[in-house]
Amino acid sequence: MRATILTIALCFLALTSQASTLDSARVLLDDGWVNKAKAILEPIVTSDENNAEALYLLGRTFLSLDDHDQAEKYLKRARELDTTRYEHFLSYGNAIGLKAARGSKLKAAFRARSCRDAYQRAVELAPDSTGPRIALIEFHMQAPGIAGGDKDKARAQLDTLFILDSAQGHIVRAGLLEFHERDTSEAEREFLSAVRVDTSRVEPWYHLGGFYQRRQQYERAEKVLTTILMLDSSQTAARMQLGYLYQVQKRFGEAFEAFAAVLAVDSGNLGALYQIGRTAVLSESELPLGERA
Repeated sequence: MRATILTIALCFLALTSQASTLDSARVLLDDGWVNKAKAILEPIVTSDENNAEALYLLGRTFLSLDDHDQAEKYLKRARELDTTRYEHFLSYGNAIGLKAARGSKLKAAFRARSCRDAYQRAVELAPDSTGPRIALIEFHMQAPGIAGGDKDKARAQLDTLFILDSAQGHIVRAGLLEFHERDTSEAEREFLSAVRVDTSRVEPWYHLGGFYQRRQQYERAEKVLTTILMLDSSQTAARMQLGYLYQVQKRFGEAFEAFAAVLAVDSGNLGALYQIGRTAVLSESELPLGERA
């Protein structure tokens, strides 16, 4: 009896330890430490080929590394092992979609339909989640009819998206106007409408700032990024974008300050370290600082 209890306890501890390890890998992956996540996940998958969560995270890791064959392999297996998680189908669709876009034209149509089916299943599993629906809208807008694209279906999905999250609806409509219809005036209006839905929400502000940067309207972009930092001073992504903005305008002193502010709260931020070095080279000043970075 004691042996049985001990065995059960050890199994529980092993499962708890593995769950904690997977959580650590997920955090690393979400924070951009892709190779560190990969180093954790590969031994788990090697020892347990039926661990759906580890397979899913490893597939996402290979997606981040642009290894679409490996991403497809692991995400397909994760999807087969656990058919209830919409994330498995969404990420699998992403992998197949990227292969369709970059692979041979002969296989592109088949892969595109598989991508559509994966997104559709993700929507069915999580009808209230915006991510799968946005992916399906973008698919239907971008894919030709022969590959399963359907602009009428995209518009129908967009109508539903507005019901779920009107800010996201405005953002997606703005993207369609900017990139598909080349109507930048209407796109700007949609981005502004997204911001007005909830001015305290930072995501729409990021999209508006990105739009202004693409239009090279740097003064407006700077105001938007400054607004984000007023809303949430911990937004290092906004400080990084400000640094890029200053670089483009050759405002190198302010670029140094922006990237240094990132390092003040995240001393291991490789992007900020790299950009300080790059700014030093571009400005031909502060070279010792660039070399240390």
